Amino acid sequence: MKKIIMALSVLLVFSLTLSACSSMEFLVNAEEVNTSEIMSLSYSKFTGQRGRDFNLTEGHILYIDVTVTSNSGILDIYIIKDEDYDNCFYENIDAQTFTDTIKLTEAGSYYICVYGEDHSGGYVFEFRLEETEII
Repeated sequence: MKKIIMALSVLLVFSLTLSACSSMEFLVNAEEVNTSEIMSLSYSKFTGQRGRDFNLTEGHILYIDVTVTSNSGILDIYIIKDEDYDNCFYENIDAQTFTDTIKLTEAGSYYICVYGEDHSGGYVFEFRLEETEII
């Protein structure tokens, strides 16, 4: 009986160690909207990553209206252009409650990445695409 208890204890510790090392993602009480015009997520708790990639073509400007509500935890926001992860086009580390408009004018491939760690609150990205005047 002692050997069985010992074996179960070792197995339990081993499985807890494996789960602690793996990438965990969770959402509690979440509402998510993802359309061509909006990317939003509100939640009681969020740990993990959400993102969207898109291309901006020559002759266009993209305005991104960003609203973040931060009650607790950590929320990091990155906009990466042309897979240049070392030089982010935009970043807000440990974002607190804020509203901002980001203007993208250069053609290219972009990726918006939102990373949360035990974060409570939410975010909204609203996309407005405009054509530039050609003279």
